[in-house]
Amino acid sequence: RSFIYSSEVSNESLIYLTYNNNSIIKAEYANQTEIFTAEWDYYENRTKYWEGIYYINFSQIPYTPDLSSTIILNDIFLVKMNLDYHYGYWGNSKDLKIEQFLVFNSNFQIMFVSIPLSGYSIS
Repeated sequence: RSFIYSSEVSNESLIYLTYNNNSIIKAEYANQTEIFTAEWDYYENRTKYWEGIYYINFSQIPYTPDLSSTIILNDIFLVKMNLDYHYGYWGNSKDLKIEQFLVFNSNFQIMFVSIPLSGYSIS
């Protein structure tokens, strides 16, 4: 068995957040390095939608009238949490990976929690 939990906190002066009213599509540092991003997927009728980065909105991120909008977040604390669990037994194994992001403003009030899709495998 292997259970690894880690968290990383950074003070960011500028982050670009692309979102719609249901999910966060992408977050990038000021140098446009990706923090996390969602992927396109298709409904059965072949219309596209963003998949994978859901969020809980504690502060009022502005409503966006279209498919996506980008806002700038200034002077925030970004907390990245990772859980990596591996369980192996008699030639079988299970793996679980969970990643979560918390964003706090400069007064340490939570702005939102982002929960990407998790990876889970059985072999």
